[in-house]
Amino acid sequence: MRSAVATPSSFPRAHQLICLAPLAVTIGLLYVFIGADDAVTVTFMRIGAEHPALTAVMRELSRWVPYLFYAAYGIVALRAALTKNKPLLRFALVFFLAQACFAFLLVRVIKISAGLPRPYAVLNGAEAAPFSFMDTDQHSFPSGHTAAVALAVSCTASVFRKYALSLLLGLLLALVGFSRIYLLMHHLSDVAVGMCIGAAGNIFIHSLCNRSMSSFNPQSPPFAR
Repeated sequence: MRSAVATPSSFPRAHQLICLAPLAVTIGLLYVFIGADDAVTVTFMRIGAEHPALTAVMRELSRWVPYLFYAAYGIVALRAALTKNKPLLRFALVFFLAQACFAFLLVRVIKISAGLPRPYAVLNGAEAAPFSFMDTDQHSFPSGHTAAVALAVSCTASVFRKYALSLLLGLLLALVGFSRIYLLMHHLSDVAVGMCIGAAGNIFIHSLCNRSMSSFNPQSPPFAR
């Protein structure tokens, strides 16, 4: 039986790794079988032109998956507020705080500071232009979409701790990361770093929840209350 006050749980490294592994493998395979950034860009420019239907699917996948997680956690927050479930509400708010700090603010600071051109811009001769505040063509590094989804899938996997679910979430992350490369929005390194930022955001969530929510226990999912 669950105690009234849950003790801090260890970080679920296995589930985090399962979530990240499919995308890491995807990046590695692209590098091994196609090559570095320029070779990948040329390859997917050709494939995208030859398969417009696939390109449309990748575009919609890239566009909507982050919002699906935002909506899901928004519903969790609303339910927690209506039922006055404070631990659950705090958990949802910490999730959005992590998204704001890692997937938005940190990513934006790096993007603007680095000023690295997106793959399609590289094809047009663009070069690095640090501190390009308004020119989104220079905001390739790192991938914000990948960071946001990596954080969301890692957080969800850490809560439920089901290996099959963690793998499915990892495959979804791999699809999103691949779509950003396929659409010539990001290089391999952009997606890899975005994935790492998202993983760091999940560590932040776990740390903050363990410290501030004495009745929050990831091993007993708050969604089931």
